[in-house]
Amino acid sequence: MRKTSLILVSVIVAFNLAACGSDGGGGGPKACVGKCTQDSDCDANLKCLTSTGQCVACLQDSDCAKGCDATTHTCKQCTNDSECVVATVKIMTGQCDSFGRCLKCATSNDCDFAGSTLKICGPAGYCVKCAQDSDCTGIGHQCIDNVCVWKGDSCTTDAQCSYDFVCKGGYCSCTGDAMCEAAFGSSNDLHWTCVSM
Repeated sequence: MRKTSLILVSVIVAFNLAACGSDGGGGGPKACVGKCTQDSDCDANLKCLTSTGQCVACLQDSDCAKGCDATTHTCKQCTNDSECVVATVKIMTGQCDSFGRCLKCATSNDCDFAGSTLKICGPAGYCVKCAQDSDCTGIGHQCIDNVCVWKGDSCTTDAQCSYDFVCKGGYCSCTGDAMCEAAFGSSNDLHWTCVSM
């Protein structure tokens, strides 16, 4: 469960959210995320990007059949539009985006293909989870860098929060890395860090 959670919360880290200071001062809500330090901390077939502590699909081109996108650390699915169509069947949107995925779009209608969880055509012209908070479902979620992220339990006072978290911006928030380690432990080699939401 924690390794699966690591993948989800590592998405947050991937978008360069700043780490918490130990004083917990200023800013909005903060959340604990697990960081990897080596490949074995990640699920099978994932690599540890040690500079960020995030589990990723690839670190270099040789990790993938069509190469690795150095920005997103994801395996490329395509290098041109023709690789997004098999016979007459479109793969996802049928168009290759700049990251090497068949997710290029002009409108959100392009993103409405079978099995898609990326229903919004983002401002950069590829399908994403969200472009604004209202695109996210579920209580306490917000859109950060086109990904729906859980902000934490809602609260009005510190007493409503677990693990000695504090109520900040209407959500239970960590105030430092030590608080995350105390709440979630490090028994499975994950190193929990408090990050700004």
